[in-house]
Amino acid sequence: AELQVLDHFIGTWDHELTIKRLDEIGIEEVTQSTSVDTRKWSAGGTFVMIENSLAMKKNPDVPELIMMITYDPDTNTYPGCLMSGPSRTLMTGIWNERTDTMYWSGKDHLKNTIAGKHRFIGTDRAEASLVTTNPAGKLVLLGQVVEMSWKQTRRK
Repeated sequence: AELQVLDHFIGTWDHELTIKRLDEIGIEEVTQSTSVDTRKWSAGGTFVMIENSLAMKKNPDVPELIMMITYDPDTNTYPGCLMSGPSRTLMTGIWNERTDTMYWSGKDHLKNTIAGKHRFIGTDRAEASLVTTNPAGKLVLLGQVVEMSWKQTRRK
């Protein structure tokens, strides 16, 4: 039953991404973009595979993004691994059934701390956000990005 929580993720999802970043003198800039990802069960049915290659097709300089998620009955958590180009982030998800939210935490390959959440709103909408803190406690992501958030809609 716990593995079936991941059914929330399955499908093709359109994203409206918002990135907040600070420039070199501390002025906030906000950029928005769109992307699409495909989420499906692995052949054995124990992993959800998330693939976002649309951004790469639009811009060859953007690395492919893939994430694998499963359920660990020993810890009652949802371990995952996010790969984007040469970077990798090991994540642990904790599901809150009352709020239909997966809370994520982890460390990337640079020892930055990742914290995020993925809240499902009904069956075909979701909102997610992510912040990354470096070992010195400063908010960072992709250089000077301080926060990413995205609204998602599952295609029918």
